[in-house]
Amino acid sequence: MAGRKHDNAGFELSPLYARFLRAYIQHGNAGRAAKEAGCKCQTPESFRVRGSQMLKRLNGPLHDLMGAAGLASADILRTIAQGINAKAAHVAYDKFGGLHVYKSPDWQARARFADMAIRLMGGYPKQQMELPFAVADGKLVITAEFEATAPLDSGEAA
Repeated sequence: MAGRKHDNAGFELSPLYARFLRAYIQHGNAGRAAKEAGCKCQTPESFRVRGSQMLKRLNGPLHDLMGAAGLASADILRTIAQGINAKAAHVAYDKFGGLHVYKSPDWQARARFADMAIRLMGGYPKQQMELPFAVADGKLVITAEFEATAPLDSGEAA
């Protein structure tokens, strides 16, 4: 099993993977989903690694596996919408000891759910994206090609 790539087309969803997928869709945390699915790991780090491995094993658009995991599209969309709009509660005390609770965007949760939405649609490319720079002889070299509308020293460039 290890080291082999699988497409979802011929992949039978085992009970473990169905539980994992249901938990992952619920909160977007692969490590926590691996723990809730019943993976036998000893440390939080090993649950995180196992969750990541399970996501990679599902290789491809996850929406193809939703029915096998017993998930409905409306539930998934509702969960993603709530996650993308997640807010974190913060507690502060004023100088008189009064308690104030305020909410701000929870960027970490929002990023997890945006990542989940991309995975559901199979949006991550199989190949690694080409970077616009490289390191040669210990120096950063820009490799991207671009057009300048005016010479940089003319003062006309925006």
